[in-house]
Amino acid sequence: MRRFILGALSLALAVSALGTLGSPAAASDPTEDSAATAALETAQAILSSAPLARGAKPTVRLGADASLALADLVRVLDRLTPTQRKQAQQLLARPDGSGNGTADDAVAWGTSQTSVLCATHVCVHYVLPGVNQHAPDDVAWVQSTLDEMEAVYAQEVTTMGYRAPAPDGTVGGDSRFDVYLANLGPLGLYGYCAPEAGLAGQINRYTAYCVLDDDYTGFPLGPFPSLQVTAAHEFFHAIQFNYDTFEDRWLMEATATWMEERYADAVDDNRQYIKYGQTRKPGIPLDTFDGLTHYGNWTFFEKLSQNYGIDSVRVLWAKMDGTRGAVDQSSIQALKNYLAAHGTTFQKFYGRFAAGNLDPARSFSEGAAYPAAPWAGSYRFKASRKTIRFSTKLKHLTSKSYRINSKVAGTHKAKISIDGPAAKTGPAVVVSIYKSNGSITRKLVKLNGSGDGSVRVNFSRPDIKRLTITLANASTRYNCGQFTSFACMGVPRDNGTKFAVTAKLL
Repeated sequence: MRRFILGALSLALAVSALGTLGSPAAASDPTEDSAATAALETAQAILSSAPLARGAKPTVRLGADASLALADLVRVLDRLTPTQRKQAQQLLARPDGSGNGTADDAVAWGTSQTSVLCATHVCVHYVLPGVNQHAPDDVAWVQSTLDEMEAVYAQEVTTMGYRAPAPDGTVGGDSRFDVYLANLGPLGLYGYCAPEAGLAGQINRYTAYCVLDDDYTGFPLGPFPSLQVTAAHEFFHAIQFNYDTFEDRWLMEATATWMEERYADAVDDNRQYIKYGQTRKPGIPLDTFDGLTHYGNWTFFEKLSQNYGIDSVRVLWAKMDGTRGAVDQSSIQALKNYLAAHGTTFQKFYGRFAAGNLDPARSFSEGAAYPAAPWAGSYRFKASRKTIRFSTKLKHLTSKSYRINSKVAGTHKAKISIDGPAAKTGPAVVVSIYKSNGSITRKLVKLNGSGDGSVRVNFSRPDIKRLTITLANASTRYNCGQFTSFACMGVPRDNGTKFAVTAKLL
């Protein structure tokens, strides 16, 4: 889900559940499974936490992910007690009660006075106007929703080439993709998509349906822009569920938020999340699934697609394809292999991405509107101080950048020496030279197997304004399958790697 509104809901329970879910076929004592119970309680908190009343004005707030919470619930269905399983199936049911059982949650329609409007690929189901709180005021909005969903389908499947959501047979009437309208505002939801039935012979691929708000009245963006970005984001989750429903969560949300830019570029709603991701907070690991960090890291995929083309993200999803017999790589593994196939390394790409976040206006096509990464420290050469030393430690997939100015006039060079961690731990160092004419030159420091290296750059004043040194821990090493919320549900092997820097004015 792209947002949660109205009130405050902690993600601690959701992350805890995600970190201990295991595989969908995992077996345990059916009378006691704390992780499965946590997944159920998280979904209940999202979908059953508020009474529905028409006319409540939605107020944006920050919180949980309904689509992925329901995906986590699907993962643990066979680990729940019979009573819990019934509760889970009610949450997973479509609003009209079809699919996984009889709906008994706040999204349930509770009426048979319904209708459906269909086009080539999508059917929109709705309560007849005037029946209850879930009914749209005007059938014209149903048509608008159908038109928008067909346009999203055309963009993401026909034009961009992603695998369509898996057909659901006759559930919902026929095999076309089903969207349901409900009064989600009082629950704090713009929309969500739910995985529903596993495909025959598969353990990771599921059919899906979506639920969208029935009018988006009172939402901060206004009705139509809210529909646009929500449809693009949530439909991409339905696409993801037909690749791998249980893929790394940070990437699922980051690429769905990136997809908003592909479909509704003019809305720019995803810019509000940038301040939570690495473009603004480089000290939080890239593969974090917590708070709004994963939404904000859509800019990582914006940079990837800017450098290698829009198809780059689709190729990544092909590498992460969970079809039985497919390679089924994890998020970081797929990124590493994708970049290697394009003649570079994850370390180099990540280092340049981190350095570029200091100047987003130059790094991204729309970056003038993005917040910049902060400095971790600032130093200055003086006539009495021509050697600067500092050191730091970095978590996995984080970076820090340091600024160096000079008060020493004349023609000089600066030698930047790095004493970093071993090359196998993925260090990357980028030195950026800021010239007085406004241009920037970036140099990747070549490090040896021990993580040591140096580079000499021009630092003649007044031609050069300053240097920056970006240190990055671009480690791709994990002990996977440890039920964490990081990539491959793994424990990062290279947290806290140390970098020592010596800068000399020659």
